[in-house]
Amino acid sequence: MAFPHHQSFPKANQSLAHICEALSHPARQIILSRLVQSKGWISREELTENIPLHDSTISQHLRKLRRIGLLTSQNVGFKTEHKLAQVGESVQLFIREVLQVATKHQSSLSDEINLDHLQRRAS
Repeated sequence: MAFPHHQSFPKANQSLAHICEALSHPARQIILSRLVQSKGWISREELTENIPLHDSTISQHLRKLRRIGLLTSQNVGFKTEHKLAQVGESVQLFIREVLQVATKHQSSLSDEINLDHLQRRAS
């Protein structure tokens, strides 16, 4: 039996899947959190400060956020600036709420989903 391609799902479900994909990596969570807080253009340096990844990996995360439609970028001289894309207010609110819940309940969330177990399985 063949399964339908993901594009046959309703657009709302596809959009939610893309947002969840964007939130599925800690680096993208930090980037999105900073974008939501900035309310405007922010330099790449400010946006990615203290993210413990190589520049090439950060570039991949920024590309993914642009491809999903959550990030807008512009070149200013030799620098690149970013801001949250013109997404609806409900999308911004959803992202903000998910990030706040994750931050507020970080220790209990990691206990509930047993991150140590997941990390050991991934090794």
